[in-house]
Amino acid sequence: MEGGAYLAGDRAGALGVRRRTINEWLVRYADYLEVDTRGKRKVYSAKSLRILKEISEMRNEGKSSFEIEQLLASRYGIRPEVAP
Repeated sequence: MEGGAYLAGDRAGALGVRRRTINEWLVRYADYLEVDTRGKRKVYSAKSLRILKEISEMRNEGKSSFEIEQLLASRYGIRPEVAP
């Protein structure tokens, strides 16, 4: 996981969005985000927080979820699943 570990909820205010919105994005765009579990908490990398910021900016520009998904796929590709 790229440098740093952050709780997504702590960043909601910095992005100017509600915690519920962040939760929706974490589910919808999970294929593009680096997440790790520490105890019972999910923590996100600095890269994931940059991607959430990009998502916020795209939403503010009026892009649809479908358009955002296409842009994220072209920029980052889909994070592969690791078999247990």
